[in-house]
Amino acid sequence: MTNTEIIVTGSTVAETVPQISGAALADDPGWVTAGLPRTYNTDSGQKMTPQIALTFSSVWQATSLISSAVAGLPLEVYRRDRTNDDRERVRLHPGWELLNLSPTGSPDISANAFRECLQAHALIRGNGYAEISRNGSGRPVAMTILPPDMTWPDDSDGELTYWTATSFREEARQIAARNIFHIKGLSADAVQGYSVVTMARNSWGLGLAQEKHGARHFRNGARPNIALRSQAHLTEDQATSLRQRFEERHRGLDAETSTAVLSGGLEIVPFSISNEDSQWLQAREFSRNEVASWFNLPPHFLGSSTGTAGYASLVEENRRYLQQTLLPWLRKWQAECDLKLLTPNERAEKLWYFEHNLQSLLEADTAAVVDQVTKLIQSEVITTNEARAKLNMNRRDDGLGDLFRNPAINPAVTEAEADEVAAIESAEPVAVDASAFQNLLADRLQNLQAAEFKRVISAAKRRNVQFRKWAVEHYAELLPRIEAAVVPIAEVWAAVGAKLNPAAVAVSYQSTHRDAVLNAAEKQTRNTLAEGIGDVYHNYLEQWPHDVAAIAWEESKQ
Repeated sequence: MTNTEIIVTGSTVAETVPQISGAALADDPGWVTAGLPRTYNTDSGQKMTPQIALTFSSVWQATSLISSAVAGLPLEVYRRDRTNDDRERVRLHPGWELLNLSPTGSPDISANAFRECLQAHALIRGNGYAEISRNGSGRPVAMTILPPDMTWPDDSDGELTYWTATSFREEARQIAARNIFHIKGLSADAVQGYSVVTMARNSWGLGLAQEKHGARHFRNGARPNIALRSQAHLTEDQATSLRQRFEERHRGLDAETSTAVLSGGLEIVPFSISNEDSQWLQAREFSRNEVASWFNLPPHFLGSSTGTAGYASLVEENRRYLQQTLLPWLRKWQAECDLKLLTPNERAEKLWYFEHNLQSLLEADTAAVVDQVTKLIQSEVITTNEARAKLNMNRRDDGLGDLFRNPAINPAVTEAEADEVAAIESAEPVAVDASAFQNLLADRLQNLQAAEFKRVISAAKRRNVQFRKWAVEHYAELLPRIEAAVVPIAEVWAAVGAKLNPAAVAVSYQSTHRDAVLNAAEKQTRNTLAEGIGDVYHNYLEQWPHDVAAIAWEESKQ
């Protein structure tokens, strides 16, 4: 990709050229201003930049509306069960924390603000960039927003990389493509999105020019609503005195409905809006519709009175908005998360994926939600407790909330169910020491780690072993043994009402340890391989069993 191509596709920066001699021979002199924010001329004479575009009320409203909607939807991590295709929501995955709590793992910035900012960059500039920081095992641990005006892709060497700088005086640095989270809009090459502010500069520039024209009109040449006509000739002082007395009595909110009494041949002449002013108002309406089309929004979302669809309910309106405006962006987010926040092994398994939870948008109508869950209960698709969860209510604690029952057919409680409820109600509450149960799981995982560590180090020391191939096969065989070792712990947890999923713990163990070992192997020579893997175990994986046990216990109570 050359510098000229980057400017044509709409980037706000040109590529920084390492070889000045090569740039000097190019026809396009864009390398002189590489990294500087671009200001575009428009046919209306209005200068245009991303910041100026946001001063146009319709552009601001559209950008804010879409960005806040995308950022407000939970972005979940799921893993499918290979046997029955059921899926389970995974909160242990590092990608979930980055996109739902904080991209830096600290309270400095929220995930909502991070996602809203990145989406706004993509909407206005066509590209939103964030740098991914990874730990020793290659897992993402932080994401940092990069300035879109000073970040650009480069595939001139046949391999995609990115260049970025934080200021105009700083030398650009190169980042591998796998470490750049890139949300892009419409693109000519699937590498870089068109700059929307560049493509729409004439359309938005015309709207801003109309705003300025209206502002100048009301500042300098605004006409009055009425005039007082007199048959007699009035001097300037008499006209001024008459106007002041009339305004004192009939101006202001308290005088809006007061009756005017005129004498001496005076009459009130109202001014009607001219055809020119009427056309100006129509042009303002047209500009609003134009902005809506650039963002693929229904015009009435920006306050336009034209093209308003007659929706039967708020749910239908939200569904239309979701399908034609939000879903294209949500799919871009999900695809980029799958590509950049899942490890190569997780992608190879084809079981892990990111997906937005759209319930909060689709279920805005409470009456429709109640009707939906009622029908699902009657058809025995969900239980009462699952229905209460959809309504943001606590679970029933009478023992009947987890039963599949149609109240219209089986309204009564069976004898066996009554005995079960009585047993639950008569049972004495048991004081549970959470740390003891967490330590039980952590101890089991540490014992598994100790045995595994010896096998991995032994393989790393053997010269006749292709270590990477051995590690992949080793962890594939390890998965069922880990799950079997955790099953007894899950049974103990179940005795106190805590749910532990051995399969989820086994998958988390397998993927975390496998990725950590393979990532360490990439950075070591054959002579230092065993030592490098030992450092990973002692510095990174030693605390892992306790962290997983604590998270699993918290999730078991939800």
